[in-house]
Amino acid sequence: MSGDTYNVKKSVSVGPNAKNIVHNRPGQPDPPEPPTSSSWMTIASVAVAASLTVSGGVYFLGQSSPEEEAGSTEIEIVEHLALPPVIQTASAETKSASGPRLALVIAQTDYTAGQTDIALAEAEAAQIETALRSTGFVTTSARNLTRAGLADTLDSFRSKLEAAGSNAIGFVYYTGHGTQHPKSGDSYLLGTDARLNTASDLPLYGLNMQSQSDAFAATDAKAVFLVFDACRNVIDPGGWKAGTKGISRVEAMTDMLIAYSTSANDVAEEGVYAPILAEELSRAGQTAETAFATTQRRVADATGREQLPYTSNKLYSEICFLSCPSEATTGGAVTPP
Repeated sequence: MSGDTYNVKKSVSVGPNAKNIVHNRPGQPDPPEPPTSSSWMTIASVAVAASLTVSGGVYFLGQSSPEEEAGSTEIEIVEHLALPPVIQTASAETKSASGPRLALVIAQTDYTAGQTDIALAEAEAAQIETALRSTGFVTTSARNLTRAGLADTLDSFRSKLEAAGSNAIGFVYYTGHGTQHPKSGDSYLLGTDARLNTASDLPLYGLNMQSQSDAFAATDAKAVFLVFDACRNVIDPGGWKAGTKGISRVEAMTDMLIAYSTSANDVAEEGVYAPILAEELSRAGQTAETAFATTQRRVADATGREQLPYTSNKLYSEICFLSCPSEATTGGAVTPP
């Protein structure tokens, strides 16, 4: 299955006015008809036993019911499942030590109610998703979510992470618009239907980032990573203070790392943070803290210190994405910087 994943599609209805599109990686053709259960198991068994690569083989399971389709728009959540150990990129030692790895990758490209579109959001999300899958994460990708769809998708992922147990690792990457309230300073992620005419519209069309952090902290996961590649431009409807831009910092809770593509109260360029972070996530022989610290320095250097990423780190377990530094002394290959 492109050499690294199976795919399973689920459908969730979120309301009559929702515009929610969740799909496979950009540029892929429509999938073939779903195979039967016995065919599916045969394909999986052959891939595991013979380490075969099935070119273009993307299979989708599950159909929405007529009740789900009536009066609502469907969100298609696409999960990219990690392959059996014989085909995995991440070492068995790293994965067994860290437990289940679940990731949600959200790309907000097409804003329909006045916000500027983000042309590179799809490409940014694809880079991060590829890196995460190469390190053993089961990834779910979501595209162009309304405020309702964004809330539903995050809630569903958080519930899945909690069900995975206390040894699980969760990773959320969001690329899209984010902004802060001009009076309270609270920061919000914006659905593609965000209509911001006044400051009072923000709680209606955005998701409070502090509330999301609090909710993920309550999952009891071993570690949670929240990455916000947002703050694309200055949003200035009526009632905004002059010069208000970017998002304010939400600090990490225990066993959590929150990363921002730029510093507080500033904006981020498209296509700068994601490719560098993707490289560091898939680099062997370093801890998670090192991966994000190196990303910060590289982005600052690449932009002449015009864009300064920030990380709030409260991890208390050694978490590594591809492999830990200790593996370099036991035969694990370390990719040079």
